[in-house]
Amino acid sequence: GTLMASKILRENEVITGYENSEIILWNWRKNEVLTTFPVPECGTIMSIATSLNNGPFVIVAGAENKIVVLKYDENHFTVIKEHEITNAGIGVLGLRPDVPILT
Repeated sequence: GTLMASKILRENEVITGYENSEIILWNWRKNEVLTTFPVPECGTIMSIATSLNNGPFVIVAGAENKIVVLKYDENHFTVIKEHEITNAGIGVLGLRPDVPILT
């Protein structure tokens, strides 16, 4: 699929979201895929919360009516929560600086 979003997860690691509803974690320096994960909805928008306990967490959304929260741990993603929204399509995804609320 076509690359739709990318974020730096931590040093040398970049997470990318594709229109085919897949996210891929890359080692940027080695140009090596560390892990892939199919997300329940298209990953056109991503945000990363690294300051939370037991993080980092990746929040994924897109044109559908879901927001998906993933936990990343040792090259493995786990779906923590799926939140269905009333109106489909998310254009902007942000986190408050103290990170308790997704906006």
